[in-house]
Amino acid sequence: MTPAHRWVVIAGLLATTLAAAAWVRNSNDDPDVEVVGAGSRGKKEQARSPASGPVQADASRGTSPQNGTRPANARINLDKLATRNPGELVRDPFAAPAVKMKTPKSGGTGPTSKGNAAPAPPASRPTAPPVPFTYMGKLRSGADTAVFLTQGDRNLVLREGDTVDSIYRVEPAMIDAQSHRFSLSDRRGQPQIVSMFYTSCAFTCPMLIDGIKGVRAELDAGERARLAVTLVTLDPARDTPAKLAKTVRERDLDPPAWTLAAPSPRDVPLLAGLLGIRYRALANGDFNHTAALVLIDAEGRIVARTERVGGKPDPAFVAAVRRALQ
Repeated sequence: MTPAHRWVVIAGLLATTLAAAAWVRNSNDDPDVEVVGAGSRGKKEQARSPASGPVQADASRGTSPQNGTRPANARINLDKLATRNPGELVRDPFAAPAVKMKTPKSGGTGPTSKGNAAPAPPASRPTAPPVPFTYMGKLRSGADTAVFLTQGDRNLVLREGDTVDSIYRVEPAMIDAQSHRFSLSDRRGQPQIVSMFYTSCAFTCPMLIDGIKGVRAELDAGERARLAVTLVTLDPARDTPAKLAKTVRERDLDPPAWTLAAPSPRDVPLLAGLLGIRYRALANGDFNHTAALVLIDAEGRIVARTERVGGKPDPAFVAAVRRALQ
C-alpha cells in the first residue's frame, strides 16, 4: 500500500468516527425520549402488552423489539428494575462459601460435613482407682492428729508416720502364666517388687521390665535369690496364661523369681488402688498407666516405690530393696 492510499484509509476512518459521535449526541438530546420514575419499592408488575401501554424499549440498544427501530414515543420503564429492601443483608461477593451440612441418617452420631466423619468425642478424664479404706474423720489434740479409717468390719486409727498393715489382708485371686492360682500373700516372708503392665504394651511396659532388671543387676547373687518380682496385668480379658507365658519366654524372665499373673477384671481397680497405680483404658485397647515399681516387705507392707524406670536405677529404691532383704 502506498503512502497516499494509507492517508485515504485513515481519513475515511476518522470521518466515520466523527459521524458516529454526532449521531450518539443527537440521540441523547432527543426530546421524545422520556424516563418514567420508579414505582413503590419492592413492587413487581407484569410486562405491559403493546395494546395496553407504552412499548418497553430495549435500553441497551434503543430499538423496539418488533421491528428493530426506536419509535418516537419509546419509554424506559424503570418499574422493572429490582429494588433492595433497606433491612436486607447484602451478600459479600468475596466471602468464603459456607460449608453445606447435611442431617445424618437415622442412627448417626451427629451432623457431618460432606466427606468428613463426625468428630470423635473428647476422651474422658482419668480418675483415681478406688482404695480399700473409707475415711471416717480425724481428731486433733494439740499437735497430734488421729485419722479414722474403716475397712469392712475393721476400724483403724492412724497417726502421722504410721503404715497401714499388710496388703495381704486383701486377697484378690489371680491366675499365673502356668494357669495356677496365685495371690500376693503367696510370697509372704519374701520381699517382692510389684508392678502392673499388659502384654500388648509397646513402650512403657518393656521399659518397666528393663527397670526391674536394672534394680536386680545392682544386687549380688544372694540378694537376687531372695527378691521376688510380681507383674500383674491391667488387661486380664486378653492376657491369658498363654500370653503371659509367651512374655516370660520372650523377655527371658526367670520363672522362680518372676511371676506374671492376671486378676479378675473386677479386681484390677482394687489392686491398682492398693499399689497407687493410676490407669485408664483407651478406645484402641491400650492403657495409659503409671510406670511404677512398688517394694513390699516380707509382711506385705509397702515400704518404697519409684517411678524412675528408665536409664540408671533409682539409688534410693535400690537401697530400700537392700534394707528389706536384710
